[in-house]
Amino acid sequence: MTRKTFVSRVLLVIIGIFLVVLGIPMLILPGPGVACIAGGFYCIARGLGLVKAHRRSAETRRAPEGLPGSQDQPPQLP
Repeated sequence: MTRKTFVSRVLLVIIGIFLVVLGIPMLILPGPGVACIAGGFYCIARGLGLVKAHRRSAETRRAPEGLPGSQDQPPQLP
């Protein structure tokens, strides 16, 4: 991991924590509290590398044979 990558990941986690802390009072006060908290959790997950790992595992997963989506072609409608 390069220094630039490390610094950007640490900054993402710090920004995420800030957004979560900022969003908690917004749940009671006027403001987009839920959206702020969700954005904060996303930043934290990106900073910790959880989003990339999940996206990679979803790309490699395939549907079992015989189920819709297991072929290369889209399912045909009647």
